[in-house]
Amino acid sequence: MLLVTGAAGHLGNVFIRHLLERGEQGEQGIRAMILPGEDRSPLAGLDVDIVEADITRPEMLPAAFGGVTQVVHLASLVSIGDAQGKRVEHVNVGGTRNILDACRAAGVRRLLYVGSVHAFLASGRSLDESAPLALNAASAYERTKAAATRMVVVAPSGVFGPFDFKRSEVGTSIRNWVARPFTVMLPGGYDFVDVRDVAEGLRLALEKGRRGEVYLLSNDWIEMGGMAREVMNRVHGRSRMLTLPLSVSRKLAQVTLRDSQRRGVRPVLTPYALETMQATYRVDWSKARQELGFKPRPLRQTIHDTVKWWQDNWDAGGQRR
Repeated sequence: MLLVTGAAGHLGNVFIRHLLERGEQGEQGIRAMILPGEDRSPLAGLDVDIVEADITRPEMLPAAFGGVTQVVHLASLVSIGDAQGKRVEHVNVGGTRNILDACRAAGVRRLLYVGSVHAFLASGRSLDESAPLALNAASAYERTKAAATRMVVVAPSGVFGPFDFKRSEVGTSIRNWVARPFTVMLPGGYDFVDVRDVAEGLRLALEKGRRGEVYLLSNDWIEMGGMAREVMNRVHGRSRMLTLPLSVSRKLAQVTLRDSQRRGVRPVLTPYALETMQATYRVDWSKARQELGFKPRPLRQTIHDTVKWWQDNWDAGGQRR
């Protein structure tokens, strides 16, 4: 049996859909692990065994690992700020340690850990698997992903695409652009990849990946303003955009972060997120192409499919259909 942690997340539910569509659930099927009380709607209608367990509570894991021979570990806490530093470390490092212990105890034959390109320190114009780990980085997310990546196999860049039920930061931005033809943008961009292509990359890594190796999964760099313009022109036939200067954006990021901390809500913008968008490096995913056969689709197709998914599944007021 294959166990997928973080199964109700964006990549988790898409990975499971991908395996089921290919008929590759195996004789024993797929077990989808979610948090106790977590919303199950991303897995609705999928032929999987759903089990509730918290990776930070090792006493809950043995029941989830019964009969499991392969594990894809996706469960993590994604943070664009540093206010949750201890919690991020507790989940991303401590939780991963618990998963490793559970794998050993259950005799799991194959473990695929899914990290992030944020676990690596880029230097120069390109980031590949030889880059040093960000163990002394300023961001808690970078530090903890780096610590856990001592066991990593797959590390995607920025992920977006359909089936974004929990509304990621990028997904929320796309939904906003679908809703109206005007937006205020921040300068910069990032390396992105289709969530469905990452799902295929996980399948390939599970099948072909060499133990102890790291495989970066990405596609291409996109300017955020260009993505916004593409979406708005596609939906509305026009686009209007105000791009803030970087100096103003940095001040806004500080104010937004302090306000979100005061109100106890997830920040929509942080200094860390803004600086990430200013990165000059590009992710080199040639190793995954050469060793795994990874071939991502054009990102314009991803944008088209993502827009259609939002239009089909959410109304103009931002409510689920």
